[in-house]
Amino acid sequence: LAAGTGITPLFAIAQAALMAKDDLDIHLLFSNKVKDDIIMKKDIDELAAAHPNFKVHYTLSREHKLIDIKYGRIDWKMLKSAEFPMPADDVFYIACGTPDFNKSMAAMLGKNGFEQGNHYIEIKIEILSIAGFWGF
Repeated sequence: LAAGTGITPLFAIAQAALMAKDDLDIHLLFSNKVKDDIIMKKDIDELAAAHPNFKVHYTLSREHKLIDIKYGRIDWKMLKSAEFPMPADDVFYIACGTPDFNKSMAAMLGKNGFEQGNHYIEIKIEILSIAGFWGF
């Protein structure tokens, strides 16, 4: 489950798992505000085309009327309609996006039978400004 630039670490994880040929089924739901915000789309689509066990879904929260793209914020209903796996010992979710996105994904997953640490984790992206880096 990725939002915006949160795709970066999740793409790397998916790519590594697919290159290792671990026979994992990988599902990606990538949320953005509008189509032009979707970064790495060509890379994601090429990886999905090369690996039938990599299922990709896009969702937009502020733009509608595009074919093959879901609309709205990620919720349990969207995961079910995209045929994401339900809680099980061999199912693991990773969420990466803004702190609010990660928090809402954790709440949704927890409410639907997933246990943090056992069934899902979040990857936090820390943004460090240049001014902060240099102590200004």
